[in-house]
Amino acid sequence: VPALPGCHTQGDTVAEVLENIREAIELYLETLSDDEKEELLHQKVIGIQRVKAIA
Repeated sequence: VPALPGCHTQGDTVAEVLENIREAIELYLETLSDDEKEELLHQKVIGIQRVKAIA
């Protein structure tokens, strides 16, 4: 999760990765102070890129 330094995860399937990302974000946010959470709300998303890969 680029906006959350040190917040990383992995999984064997896309569904597992998405679930792990959600959990990693929740756990990360639990460690932040109210001021740090407020600061995150003011960050901007640079962009999202979808890619297609053949396995």
